[in-house]
Amino acid sequence: MGLARRWRPRRPPDDCAGVALRSGAKTVLQILNSLAGGTSVPFLQAATQSTLHIIQLAADVKQNRDDCIALAQLAGEIMQAVLSTTSGVEEHLFDPQIKEDILELQTTLDSIYDTMLRLSKLSKLKRIVMRDKYAAKLGDYKSRLQNAVLIFNIKNGLSQRILIIAHTTSSQ
Repeated sequence: MGLARRWRPRRPPDDCAGVALRSGAKTVLQILNSLAGGTSVPFLQAATQSTLHIIQLAADVKQNRDDCIALAQLAGEIMQAVLSTTSGVEEHLFDPQIKEDILELQTTLDSIYDTMLRLSKLSKLKRIVMRDKYAAKLGDYKSRLQNAVLIFNIKNGLSQRILIIAHTTSSQ
């Protein structure tokens, strides 16, 4: 065989999740941008921008990639749901509690963005050393987003029941 090396085909990088996020993120970004542009509610536009930044950073982060990707997808899904539900609704129709809930969501999204930005700027060695710390933070953010959805659903269900009861009582 001599000094000649055996040729082996190059394996594609093991980045299936990152590739899927980047290709899916483009679609999500387009949808979020079009929905955000169509809303007259400023605090929804800010939350949408945070979500867009989170999705972009998740594609850039090397370590904790799966957690970042899952978190970015969850944030994108939540914002798509909020924006599609509130599409065409004027700001004055939102009650103060909904505004407060969305502003709390915005705060969580900003925290996620800040964490991912710090994570993306760390050297590879620091990301490896601090992997568990950031994994715990990302897990906490995922829980906070899931809890926000749960709280929205509970409040929405209670509001609908109260309206039905009020309507039934007033029509009798």
